Amino acid sequence: MRFGWMKFWVMAAVAVLVVTPASGAKVSEEARCTIVKLKSSVKEVKDKAQCYERSLKAGVPVSGACLKRAEDKRERLFERAEKRGGCKTTKEGATIGVRVDAFLQDINRTLHGGASASAKASASPPKEDAKAAEGTRKAEAPNATPAADSKEAAEAKKSAGND
Repeated sequence: MRFGWMKFWVMAAVAVLVVTPASGAKVSEEARCTIVKLKSSVKEVKDKAQCYERSLKAGVPVSGACLKRAEDKRERLFERAEKRGGCKTTKEGATIGVRVDAFLQDINRTLHGGASASAKASASPPKEDAKAAEGTRKAEAPNATPAADSKEAAEAKKSAGND
């Protein structure tokens, strides 16, 4: 029942982020699409948290098949919402999946008191998500600036010329 508190936070997030329109008010297609995608993302968090819960109870690593089922469910709901039309953005499913995984790993790491403990209860992400995560990490690297790269290149050329 370690993840019992997560149910509360998931429901709180849905309540805060999804504002129910007044009775009789029409919901725009864009809002409807966003609501479906938000709910399916929260559902993925819940389903994956249950995968972690089962693995902790059994004392075994998280089932990759369980995590994959949760991802597949979210992807199907995203596709259905996009086919219906009215979505402001499309094809962001992989990015959302990477963020869901990072969120759960961060929580797991915090609950276990460090990165080494979370590795015991985590499974490697599917290749497609790992590639998306790699792209995200490169884009967010704070010390990867063009100026720093050019300074390093200049120093390398200088030292190569002196040898």
